[in-house]
Amino acid sequence: MTKLRRNAGSLLVGVFLLAVGTPGVSAQQATRITIDGNLDETFWHNLPGLKLVPAESGEPSGLGGDVRAVVAGKYLYLGASVPEPSGRVVARSIGVDPVWEGGGEARSMRDARRITYGGPEGEDYVRFIIRNYQENDWMVQVGPLGAYTVRWRWMGEREWYTSDPRKCDRFLVAARVGKTEWHAEVAIPLDQLGSPQPGALRLAVERNRAADGRSRLLARG
Repeated sequence: MTKLRRNAGSLLVGVFLLAVGTPGVSAQQATRITIDGNLDETFWHNLPGLKLVPAESGEPSGLGGDVRAVVAGKYLYLGASVPEPSGRVVARSIGVDPVWEGGGEARSMRDARRITYGGPEGEDYVRFIIRNYQENDWMVQVGPLGAYTVRWRWMGEREWYTSDPRKCDRFLVAARVGKTEWHAEVAIPLDQLGSPQPGALRLAVERNRAADGRSRLLARG
């Protein structure tokens, strides 16, 4: 199931089941991972990549990138590699829980519960939405410069809420910009997701390409 929201920029979305354990991937391999935005360990290479593709015409199909996800040991591991042929990214935010360019925070803070976290006209990002059918939904949004936001909501609700920092204080997040792509890498302790049982997790992933001369030029091609 994929879809694309096209505005000033483009949003590529993939929704898929999350693998819980994968042949060839062990908890021992996971202990050797450094969360630094480099998806170059054998651990990642042993995981199949799931493609993000647009559902509307006019957007290059090869720009979605791919996502890898697995539960190994006591962590949920998420990795995304997204191409950027020009070598340019649109990124301004740094640090934890920034004010994302183009999001509702940047426009108005009159209603703190009704805010968004970046938009097509704002910044590049990859957004992981994790559903634990036994607990809540979690959202981790990562920018090319390593900025990230963590939010949660009750399953079935639409509004995202700021998480108590103590409930996500062991989330590990990193990003790295390469010559023709950028990467996001995340490791989340399962106990901070409510200790889900096997098969209880689902994952949706969004990749936003912010609007600028880069995006418009590629869209015309």
